[in-house]
Amino acid sequence: NKKNPFGSRLYIQIVRLFGSVLAHYRVMRALTKLPSLKEQLGEVLELSKEALVHPNANKVIIGAQYTLLAYEKYGAYFLQKEDVMSIIRSVIRTKDIQSTNLICEKLHLMRKFLSKYTSVMLEIIPEWLPSEVLAQILSDEEVHSLSILQAGIAVVLDLLKKSLDSSAIHQTINRCIRNTLAKDVMPEGAQNRSVHGHSLEWGSTTLEELLQKEITFLIISKKEIKFAMDLWLAMMGLLYNTTEALLELSDTDERGWLRLNHICFLSGNSSAKFIALKAWRIITYYSWAHVQGKSLHHDHALIRLLKMPFEFSSTSHLEPDVCEGLIYYLTGMVFVTCGNSKAQEQKTFRFFWENLISPIYHDFLFTSDSIKLKSAAIKLLAVLIDGKSETGTSKTKSSFPLKVIASVGVTMKDIEPVPADTVD
Repeated sequence: NKKNPFGSRLYIQIVRLFGSVLAHYRVMRALTKLPSLKEQLGEVLELSKEALVHPNANKVIIGAQYTLLAYEKYGAYFLQKEDVMSIIRSVIRTKDIQSTNLICEKLHLMRKFLSKYTSVMLEIIPEWLPSEVLAQILSDEEVHSLSILQAGIAVVLDLLKKSLDSSAIHQTINRCIRNTLAKDVMPEGAQNRSVHGHSLEWGSTTLEELLQKEITFLIISKKEIKFAMDLWLAMMGLLYNTTEALLELSDTDERGWLRLNHICFLSGNSSAKFIALKAWRIITYYSWAHVQGKSLHHDHALIRLLKMPFEFSSTSHLEPDVCEGLIYYLTGMVFVTCGNSKAQEQKTFRFFWENLISPIYHDFLFTSDSIKLKSAAIKLLAVLIDGKSETGTSKTKSSFPLKVIASVGVTMKDIEPVPADTVD
């Protein structure tokens, strides 16, 4: 009853109680031996679906249901795929309420669904990614706080992690971003205004175009460099996980995504250059993953892509942020192409050594004006070739190339020495 606040409070307390019960692994294990109780608790999730789409549901009631669904463990134990899909779709159909906290809770719930029900969420990406996540990232900055932007970016970064090695899923995501028109997912009110001061043809503007405008706005107007580059990294990861897409970046950057990173690098913010260089780690991983090492045209095109950060920063080595950014980028690049056991076992090792590592050292690092950059590069090379760390101890540890994508990156301690018979 919408006009009974005391009933609503009691209802919320009951929801929280059931949420607490359903969040315990021990309870779930016990339910395997108590089929009757298991069935009764399953009805709680059915009622949760009804509450989410009920016309009298307010933000407090909906928020309580979001919390229950985020932390319950019943679904992962007992629900069938169709039941899980039904819950997710009920969340998607929840009525819009302009509340920052509620929107953030919903985005947090989408992250939890990605973690708990990964296969189902990946199967129905078109139903939730454009309307429930990207639309929130792109909403009016005057109405929506940066906390919503942060929560939305967290969802797309998690989606990237879950779909990293699936080309089929990336094709679906590509269509969602590049083919979906903004007018089909953005609130009606948004279509009657400009976006960050620019008029748009809402009938033809895609989500991709709006995302690029959002990143530019975050860099230039809001000075939110980290948010901008986190969103850029996520989009690059979701849109460019194929050889053909990477070749487009290397040859023409026709869609302008690399230009956005360069805008960040040149924005004048003291830390922007470091953050821009750091965000290239997603391209480092993808380029390594798609090079075949046969000196084909596309192999050399990807090598050109990996050299770009050294080229556009070549006159800025003495700037501390650029120096730190290049050390970060170089360490990750050396690690993923030559400095881990998996890379060293593949036929691509010599190709990377001859066409990427050697030229970069010869053309950019040995001739750098920065003593710090040159010194770090030489130490890195010594670790790679001689198998000696800065303390002089031999190192034999196993690492996986995927580590380069992590925000903390890799360090010299992660570099594995090249076997003596690998490099002449």
